[in-house]
This record gives sequence, C-alpha cells and structure tokens, in this order.
Amino acid sequence: MSTLTDRLLVEAALLGDRGAFDRLYHRYARLVYEAALGALGDADESATVTQDVWVITWNKLDRVDVGSGTILPWLLGVAAGEIRNAGRRLGRRPDVTGLESFRGVDPDPDPVHTRVSTGQLLAAIDREVSALTPKDAAVFRCLIEDGLSYEETATRLGMTAGNVGKRMNRVRSHLKKRLAEDRL
Repeated sequence: MSTLTDRLLVEAALLGDRGAFDRLYHRYARLVYEAALGALGDADESATVTQDVWVITWNKLDRVDVGSGTILPWLLGVAAGEIRNAGRRLGRRPDVTGLESFRGVDPDPDPVHTRVSTGQLLAAIDREVSALTPKDAAVFRCLIEDGLSYEETATRLGMTAGNVGKRMNRVRSHLKKRLAEDRL
C-alpha cells in the first residue's frame, strides 16, 4: 500500500511525472465513472464524462484543489459540470446532488487494474486532436481543455451551441474509434 498522498502526487505530476498522474487516475477514475453513471444512467456518456474530467484535470493540474488532502472534491466538481453538459446533449437534466455521497468514499490507493497508462492515453488524444480540422480542434480545446460550456464555446468561436454540440459529437466519435483501433 502506498503512502503517497494526493498532494505529493499532484506536485510530482506538475513537475512532469506522468506516472504520478497515472496513480491519481487509478485512485479515482472508478469513483468519477460511478458518480457519472449514477447521475446519467448511461454507460457510454459516463465513460465520456470520466475521460473529459481527466483531460480537464491534466490541463488544469496547477489549479487542482488538494486543500482537504484529497483531489476527490475537485474531481467531483469538474464531473458535475461535465455531467450537466452530457445531460444537455442527451436532452435531460441529470441530478448531480448525489455526487456528494462520493466525497467520503475511500478509494483504493494503489489499484492495479489497467492496461494502458494515462500518459499513453493523453499522448494518443493529443495526437488525434492535432489531426482534427482547426474548428473541431478548437471546439475540443474550449470544452475539454478550457472547461467552457457549450454556450461559452459557441460565443468564443462565433458559432451556435448546436454546431458546437455536433462538432463535439464528431470529435468524440473520432476519438473513440481511433483509440479503439489503437487498443487504448
């Protein structure tokens, strides 16, 4: 069992240690997924939300709050926003109040259940996003990297929220297909 705290892992990840980020991912990814699944009731959307939460976390690592000693509250806050975005895509309003019940859950500090490291996954995502059309890549970056809503993204990029949604669906489909082909 590891004694590495979330704070130490975040600090190591900020210094470029992708293995430290990988450990955080394995510590909390299941909880993020379960929270999304509980709110959305859709396994595919929950997997997408989980992926988006971790991409946002990687891109905003310098802003992750570990004041309580754990990054779980921060992750659940990001997840709540992503769950709401998924709900809009699905045409419903998911209840994110149930996410509070996950705050006290003690994750396994050293899960070993993965076949790909987060670093490999992030590199594959970066590679695929750079191959997108400039507008699709901009939509991805606004929504995932900057954490903007569909409306904020539409305003920033001068398009409709519906167009943003269509482009993001196309990006997600592309990423799912390419990552599945790469077996990631």
